[in-house]
Amino acid sequence: MPKIKKIIAIVVLMAAVTVCICSSGNAQNYDGTWVGNTSYNGDVEFNVSGNNITTFSISVEGAPVDRFDKSTGMKVGNVISNTKFRCNVFNTSIVNSGFNYTSASPVEENIISGCFSSINEAGGTWKHEHEDLWGSVLVYPLITWSATRVGASTSAITIIKILPTQKTVNQGESFTVDILVTPNQPITEIKLDLCVDPSLITVKDVKGGEMFPPDNFGSNKFDDGVTIFGISIGGTISTPGIFATVHMTADSKNTGTSTLHFSNVKVEGSEGEVISAVNDGSVTVGQPPVFDTGYGTYPSIAGMHTGTIKPTQDIIVYELYTYSCPGTGGHSESVRIWNDTEIVADWHGYNGDWHSIQSSPHFLLLAGQTYHYCIRTGSYPQIIHEPSLTNEYGTITCEEFVDVNGRSYDDWIPAFRLAGEFMDLEE
Repeated sequence: MPKIKKIIAIVVLMAAVTVCICSSGNAQNYDGTWVGNTSYNGDVEFNVSGNNITTFSISVEGAPVDRFDKSTGMKVGNVISNTKFRCNVFNTSIVNSGFNYTSASPVEENIISGCFSSINEAGGTWKHEHEDLWGSVLVYPLITWSATRVGASTSAITIIKILPTQKTVNQGESFTVDILVTPNQPITEIKLDLCVDPSLITVKDVKGGEMFPPDNFGSNKFDDGVTIFGISIGGTISTPGIFATVHMTADSKNTGTSTLHFSNVKVEGSEGEVISAVNDGSVTVGQPPVFDTGYGTYPSIAGMHTGTIKPTQDIIVYELYTYSCPGTGGHSESVRIWNDTEIVADWHGYNGDWHSIQSSPHFLLLAGQTYHYCIRTGSYPQIIHEPSLTNEYGTITCEEFVDVNGRSYDDWIPAFRLAGEFMDLEE
């Protein structure tokens, strides 16, 4: 479709591109029906069978669609979509827990990408443009979606996961995580790689849990992780238990978040390979947060957040770290915080791991006082879909979120944490 391709080159390059980094290998089973929603509050549904996506539908009602003259590439107006896209002939394979589909129609370009972050959670993006009956090209925005598997039992899958799933440690701190295995049928052997970011985490040693006797358990370290294996001699294992305890040390200089990622997973039973699914974990290295909203979810989109924050303790703030949706570059581009008398923080520019924005000079927030915030985000930050959140650090309230397409919400709080230190002003 040569004429449409010229317009795509002009228009689509302005959109952010999301690359899914999926979490595990092909041994997982995602068969079933998946349903969820989009960044425009539409719905999404798809089916998985035999490691293939067989159908995919997404509602784009309410999405703003730009209209371009296909000959000149000039924008000639826009419309609001009221349709639901469906791909009835799909059969796209899942590879390394992800999939990508691009249509081959001569009058449209349709791109769907997806990433399975666990056996029951998935997310991705949808991009579409096509030629209408009047010879114009309609260009849809890049839409993010998230979905949850329904109608499928996980009892037929052996589960391998990190405990705790999420952990925050100080620089230079030693710590441990456990690998829990829940068999769905008797197993005789487990072998897997646990990978880390070597700039943040070093694996020191591995101890076997109660699943395998010490003589039948072992590990081999490599540059960015460790291979762990256990073999049962003369019997099988059916009871859930700790496969291994991994001892690690956080880097003394660098800060950031490292995924604890399983790969090359092999589980064997008396009759051959056992289907398994993994749940990765993460470790954040840095100063303990002085204010932390915790993790958020999809749907997500870039935009401007305004609201209030009320800390429970006096804190000095050095940095704001934005939680990003898996496989994206979600971040905060600028932050302003003020009270009724002065602006206490006003800074721009993210750096380092692309998820942090640092304040110079540092600023002080006092316990019990209410501060206003204005945070501009880019890409796909995690979102807490509540009008207000209260935890041990204080209360944060959404006044308004306006996304990059001009849509307004009152229940979108950006998921972030503030790094710094607590103060006792009475000392």
